[in-house]
Amino acid sequence: MGVNGIYGLSGSGLDIESMVKVGMMSKQSEYDKMQQKFTKNEWTKAAYVDVYSKVQTFNNSTLSQYKMSANMNARNAESSNSEIKATANASAPQMTHYVEVGKAATNAYLIGTNSPTRIGTSKTSTQLRDTFMTDVSKNGNGSVVYYKDANGVQQQANSKDVAFSFTVGDGAKDSVNLTNSNSGVATVTVDDSAADGVYDVSVSQLATAASATGSLANMERYDGAGNVDSTSTSTQFKDLLFKELTISGNKVTSYTNLQGSSFTPSDLSAAGEAFGFTLSDGESEKEISVSYNKIDSGYSIDDLVNDINNLGLKVTASYDSSTQEFSLVHSETGSDSKINITTTYNNNGRQNYAGNTTAAFLTNLGLGSFTANTTTQVAQGTDAVATIDGEEVTSSTNSISKDGLNLELNSVGDTTIGVDRYEVDESKNTINITYGQLADGYTFNDLTVAVNNLGTNVKATYDSVNDKFSFYSSETGSENGVALKMNDDNATNFFNSLGLKQSNNGELSTNTLEFATDHTTGINGTNANVKIDGMDYDLADNKVVVNGVTYDFTGATEGAKSTVTVTQDTDKIIEKVKSFVEDYNKLLQSLTDMYNEKPNKNYKPLTDAQKDAMKDEQIEKWEEKAKAGLLYHDQTLGKLISEMRDAISTPIDGISGKYDSIFALGISTTGTKGQLTLDEDKLKAALADDSDAVYNVFAKLDEGEKVYKKDSSGNYILDANGEREYTLKERSSYNGIAQRLGDVFTNNMKNIKSVSGTDLNTNDDSDLSKLLRELQTKMSNFKAMMSAFEDKLYKKYDAMETALAKLGTQLNYVTSSFS
Repeated sequence: MGVNGIYGLSGSGLDIESMVKVGMMSKQSEYDKMQQKFTKNEWTKAAYVDVYSKVQTFNNSTLSQYKMSANMNARNAESSNSEIKATANASAPQMTHYVEVGKAATNAYLIGTNSPTRIGTSKTSTQLRDTFMTDVSKNGNGSVVYYKDANGVQQQANSKDVAFSFTVGDGAKDSVNLTNSNSGVATVTVDDSAADGVYDVSVSQLATAASATGSLANMERYDGAGNVDSTSTSTQFKDLLFKELTISGNKVTSYTNLQGSSFTPSDLSAAGEAFGFTLSDGESEKEISVSYNKIDSGYSIDDLVNDINNLGLKVTASYDSSTQEFSLVHSETGSDSKINITTTYNNNGRQNYAGNTTAAFLTNLGLGSFTANTTTQVAQGTDAVATIDGEEVTSSTNSISKDGLNLELNSVGDTTIGVDRYEVDESKNTINITYGQLADGYTFNDLTVAVNNLGTNVKATYDSVNDKFSFYSSETGSENGVALKMNDDNATNFFNSLGLKQSNNGELSTNTLEFATDHTTGINGTNANVKIDGMDYDLADNKVVVNGVTYDFTGATEGAKSTVTVTQDTDKIIEKVKSFVEDYNKLLQSLTDMYNEKPNKNYKPLTDAQKDAMKDEQIEKWEEKAKAGLLYHDQTLGKLISEMRDAISTPIDGISGKYDSIFALGISTTGTKGQLTLDEDKLKAALADDSDAVYNVFAKLDEGEKVYKKDSSGNYILDANGEREYTLKERSSYNGIAQRLGDVFTNNMKNIKSVSGTDLNTNDDSDLSKLLRELQTKMSNFKAMMSAFEDKLYKKYDAMETALAKLGTQLNYVTSSFS
């Protein structure tokens, strides 16, 4: 090192720091390029994530409203009578309905016609004690209450003793008290057939779906020349199935299979089956067949996943590239949930050596032990098994019902279910007011709060202005009521003083309810009686849905027939179509702008040194220009835009009329960017001509092509009604454009996720995340190398400084000797 550890003081005149910086320039330049590449890819990932977010939001939120028949086939319902309100959904036929309301459903409603009786001098008090006692006081510790009764006789009572008690019931629909000792085992509900009591429940097995998992991790790959390639993680079948495969023209000239057997067939077509099996979900079976040509062209495990998922079976396949696991999962639970694989069957000309190849692959994959020409059960689900009070109950799902007890099973284990049904239950719906509470100032409002907090349908109010009580049921109908049981004379006298009368349809009964100790007195509401299009309905409330029309009644129609006319809500439909055009154009414009934005080659990501020399606002403006064109003519983005436009422009199959595309509805595209414009007059004309036109083009969802089931003899399988059983194979070309766009967005979001992931995190398995992690590692290693190289330069110049210092000392010595 230089003098006193400081470089450049030897007298040499050398600027060592500058020399080191010059020596490091090429390394720093190399590092800066790596950093710029990292930043560019980081920005590109962020651009993809922005696209994913926009598409996901549009798909999940915006697009859903255009799939709804309630919007795209909206209806108006106009009533001729103000006592009848009506709304119609999209399924309601356009016609006039005739409605008569004989009577509306009512609540049980008791109105107090008298003020509560008070004794003593406090005639306006709202304290409950003043209705039957006076001169109230407590002893020193508050344990004893002293008072005078209504006759003026001095009395005393323990503060904890009950002075005023009554029980509340709400009619036939009173509560059911349920207890469950272990909700982790099962959640429980009951219906009216469940008897009161305690049920011991033991769950020994949950319902499961058939599932199987295999792995490519331990499978050997071949290099095409008969050699094992231990470094390969290929998922292509040509590397997994064959040690050697040679195709010449349209013939397979030779191959060596996994068993090591070599063949030189003279007549084996390259279009023939090399790999195949029949997959069954326990109900239906479909065939997978892969030719030699396909395999030679790169058919992979992902292609197999797609082929299985497109069969229309209740079995879904997946492949996890990070773990190399291949999985099959049945969509239903229960012992009928099965996954069976047949490696060949004899009536389709499948070659035995294809069966052998398939069997070997499936065995090596770990899905089971397979041989050619056999059926192997890969997996089977299980039924749920539980015992309820010692009786075993099974179910193909995790929902089990017995004697009105409905269980949703959560785990294996034991629990105890208690069912306690009551109407006027003194132990639960009783209000007990003690002498101590009365002495402390228990009020009329406290009494109503106590009633309302019981949890029944009975509610109480106290009108302090008019000094009146009321009690009512919060639900209408003849099964809902107000029932009051008096448990002592104080409560009996109080309620009798209120003058409670029933109010029904705005009329007050002439009879006043009379209460007696240890007796229950009450009233029920009434049901509505309605006739719609000649059909009578007895309703617990004032609302009913018939043929897509929801009717709300507020009163009787006095024997007159009222009309409810259902028509198409043309204005709403047109507004929705306009909204779709705007939403679609906005998204398409955003994606197209990104696709067509050219990069600015004069602006690259800034290095750290360049940022240090600039202000924040200068950096921001520079990076704004440098980020331009990140997705210019990007293949993934271009595919999304192209498929969006195809989904919009392709006519919908299966529509018998002339309105089978957006163009027939008055929507057209402009320019080369595919923006939509709407001719409202043409749209109105289309709706007038065919009321289902907009719904069919936008929201139609085809149930799929019926594939009828056959038995092993080729006969159709019939259901219990003698109808042919079938499965549905979806046909997307029959779906409306909103449904199609949903499929387009879903599929392309998967593509984007594969390229960039769904957020800025780099821990996923997307291509860009992997690249960024690789660049980070490379930059870190290069940075360490730069540091080592810099130390080496300093050591080199340190040695030079030391040498110069020694020479200087020697020179001074020589000079001083001649002086």
